[in-house]
Amino acid sequence: MHKMKTVRLTILLVLLVLLVFLKTGQSGDFVKYAVQVHEDGTATWQITQVLDVNSSIDSWNDFQERILSLVNVAENLTGREMSILQESIQMGITISWETRSKTVVYTFTWVNFTVVNGNQETIGDVFGVTDFFTRLYGDGSLQLSYPESCAVVQVSPVPNEQDNASRTFTWYRTVDFITGKPKIVLRFGQSELAAGPSGALLASVGLGMVAVASSIMAVVYLVKKRKATKTKSSGADELTRAESEENKILEVLKANGRPMQQSLIVEKCGFSKAKASQLLKALEQRGIVRRYKRGRDKIVVLTSKKEEKT
Repeated sequence: MHKMKTVRLTILLVLLVLLVFLKTGQSGDFVKYAVQVHEDGTATWQITQVLDVNSSIDSWNDFQERILSLVNVAENLTGREMSILQESIQMGITISWETRSKTVVYTFTWVNFTVVNGNQETIGDVFGVTDFFTRLYGDGSLQLSYPESCAVVQVSPVPNEQDNASRTFTWYRTVDFITGKPKIVLRFGQSELAAGPSGALLASVGLGMVAVASSIMAVVYLVKKRKATKTKSSGADELTRAESEENKILEVLKANGRPMQQSLIVEKCGFSKAKASQLLKALEQRGIVRRYKRGRDKIVVLTSKKEEKT
């Protein structure tokens, strides 16, 4: 009887070991945010998301709406004009059957992400948006790189890793980063901060993970909003669509016959707030409309250049 119990216990332990092995062999969810800040206040974002091969992911429209909405909220919070460069929006997917995982890489450029004042550049006010990273792809690691010409004056919260050679700070969790009331102050000039803990080990692990996921892949495709290699006809379709959406806004303004609240234009056109803001920003940059703040809303005025679009 005792021998039978021992055999059963041994079988149970073997099954538990196999279960643990199978679980560790599967891909786990992983999110990494890499932000490259530039001297002109723009920032290039690359978000890497590793998921189980059967997990659902954002569509192109979901991704675009997600980042436009975030920028719109950040713009209202900070009172600074911001936008996303449409031609910078990219979404790439790699599938690995060996690890049964899919890797999604989202890329975009955020205009006016930082505050540039004289010889100083400050990063942090945008992170005051409630649930900032939840509006993107949730908690993950954050890697922030700054320009070669900049000296670091202040970094808060203290990063988990600092690599002066690559001018990069790393926080293991965005949750901890946000609760630390982020503020990074840079000054144009040679870097002055003493070397911190090396980020080489974490970088090696991260690169190894990406290499394994990419080594045996079944399919690779890249989606771009405005890809240089698109056919002439598809490029024309995108241009026509954008012009059609802009014309819809202009027709509403023309029919109204006087300045309108931006929120009312959103309602009349049926666009999201983020979409309407981007379209109006493009029209404003070309001098077709102008906007000014009134309370919590913006007033949109059709200028004399409206004939160019109507």
